[in-house]
This record gives sequence, structure tokens and C-alpha cells, in this order.
Amino acid sequence: MNRTRIAVIVVLAGVFALWLWDRPPGRVIYQGGPIITMDPQRRVVEALGTQGDRIAIVGSLEEVEAWANGNATTVDLAGQTLVPGFIDAHGHFPGEGIYAVVADLNAPPIGEVETIDGIVETMRAHAASSDEGEWVIGMGYDDSLLAEKRHPTREDLDRIATDRPVGIIHVSGHLASVNSRGLEEMGYDAETPDPEGGVIQRDSSGVPTGVLEETAAEPVMAGLTSSDLMDFVAILREADRRYTSSGTTTAQSGYTTAELMTGLNLSSRLGLIPIRLVVWPGKEAADQMLA
Repeated sequence: MNRTRIAVIVVLAGVFALWLWDRPPGRVIYQGGPIITMDPQRRVVEALGTQGDRIAIVGSLEEVEAWANGNATTVDLAGQTLVPGFIDAHGHFPGEGIYAVVADLNAPPIGEVETIDGIVETMRAHAASSDEGEWVIGMGYDDSLLAEKRHPTREDLDRIATDRPVGIIHVSGHLASVNSRGLEEMGYDAETPDPEGGVIQRDSSGVPTGVLEETAAEPVMAGLTSSDLMDFVAILREADRRYTSSGTTTAQSGYTTAELMTGLNLSSRLGLIPIRLVVWPGKEAADQMLA
């Protein structure tokens, strides 16, 4: 099935989801566990009733059942505590979903990578499942949590592949490491000056080690940005899963491009984003909006 046909199916599925999303939900009662209201009185109540996407009543089970008047679905909390949704105070939604398309190099307890050998193994598996000739990208490694307590170098990443560029992005998002082929692709060698705002780390003879700081790593970061519709949908779905599974009901999308704003707006209207978003436009997107 070609990508155009897949895109049409996705859009039609989104329209159907929008139709379902707009149908007014009935009444729901949550009971069977402590319910923390976080209201000014800091009440902990027996039951909560919702109407549509709004909380309609909290109080005793008797009070909430009287409100429902026998016309509600009941959810038994089975002793679990119900709390208000969490708010992500600083984030880049749907960036958390990027692991749907790149290798996850996070250390425990988030991920499983604890050594440079672990990075190599994870990246080899990802390379085997990705398109030949394209960058092999991983994200989330933390040098301070690796057994070796250092950044992987081009020699380390050459163990993954020498015939295609490999890049791994630090958990901070402010630096990356690439293999020898990656350095060639970017045109970085011993004669290349550091870009403004960045550093190409070098060995004692001046040859790049593969570790790139700030703006020097931007060509690798660009590999995270894909105009492929199916990649965007996969990233969005994974971000939705991660946020909702943690109880987060409001997320931030910081320094958002105009293109991403359009995609998020459409996706939200189609009911594909089940949480609230606060979108902060980047400079260029903000200038376009103001103009």
C-alpha cells in the first residue's frame, strides 16, 4: 500500500474519530476508592460524577447517585486513589513520542542502556530495521549514567556501521555523537572551524572525536524532524500513550514550528490528541502569526 493511500485512510479514520469524539458522552460515576479533590477545603470524597468531559459533582456516594438518578455508568476504583490530572510544566509535545521512530538509549529507570556496548547493541538492532542509506538515529543516552562515564566516540559508533551515518543524541538535547561516516556527511574534519555557538570536540591531533556540542550537533538533530505523515502519526500516538499512561492531562509544546502547530491543530480537531495542549510558538512561527 503506497503512502498516499495510507495518508487518505489516516485522514478518513481521523474524521470518523472526530465524529465519535463529538458525540456527547453520558454520565459516569467513579467510586470505590479515595478521591482527592484538591479543592480549597482539601476534601477527600467517596464519589465523583462526570457529564461529558466535565466533572459535575463530587461528594458522598449517596449524593452522586442521587445526581445520576439511575442514569450513569459506574467505574469501580477497586480501592485505588483518583487524583486530578498532572500538568506537564515544561515539555516539547509530541517529542516524547520520538522513540516510535528512533532508538531509545535512556538509562534505567526510564530505559535499559547502561554501557556503551549497550548503546552499540541497541543501535545495531535499530539499524537493521531502518531504511538503508539513511541516518541511524538514537536518543536519550546519558554519559553520567553509563558505566564508562564518558561520551561514545566515532570509534565506538563505527562498531554499529561504517557504510551509513550514525548519530546518537544526548538526553539533554544539547549535544550528540556521530560515527566516522556521519562526520563525512556533515563535512567535519580537522580543518573545519567550530560553528558559532557550537564545539566540535577533537583529539590531541585535532581530528574530531565525533562528539558535537550545541549548534555543531544541529545536522544530527535535523534527523529527528520528518515530514513523513506516517512517522508523525506514530510519534503522536507514542506521545499520547506516554502522557496518558502517566496521568498527564495537560502538556506543553515549547518552541513549536509553524508546521508542527498546523499538524497539532489538525490532529487535535480530529480527536487524535486526548489531552490538552499549551503551544508556545518559536520565533519564526510567532513572527508569521503576528504578521
